[in-house]
Amino acid sequence: MKKKLIILVLLTVILTSVFSSCTASDNPGEGSNDPVAVKIPFPITEYRVVRPERAPEEVIVGAASVRRHINSLLSDETIDIIDDWVKGGVITDEIADAKEILIGNTTRPESAAALEGVDPTSFVIKVIGNKIVINAEKTTILLNGIDYFIQNYVEISDNTLMLY
Repeated sequence: MKKKLIILVLLTVILTSVFSSCTASDNPGEGSNDPVAVKIPFPITEYRVVRPERAPEEVIVGAASVRRHINSLLSDETIDIIDDWVKGGVITDEIADAKEILIGNTTRPESAAALEGVDPTSFVIKVIGNKIVINAEKTTILLNGIDYFIQNYVEISDNTLMLY
């Protein structure tokens, strides 16, 4: 009889500790290790897509795909696409202040900065200042990043890009 009582008490203590560590919440991810999607609004019609001037054909097509996808979600306006050529190779304040979606290794310093510390077998999608950067060491991996960005990061509402 004593053994049954001890087992019952131990079982109660174990079940109480297990269930007390689970929490219900109205906020997704709260009380768990699940990542929470954070929406960041960007007035997308103020942005333009920038690709390297001497990019491989696949990167040119990928950058055009980003532009085409965003434009298909906009109501009345469109965004432009340009290459990263700058006169004399000098990044002016106007270029530095421009709102841009950088695709690949452009001449903009944010393209290189985004790759710092990134595994060479991975792509990066990062917001640095007023630039949204999609970059990777290798073209094939960059193309995966472009596809991932289009499929998973972009939602447009009232001409505002919501990044997750």
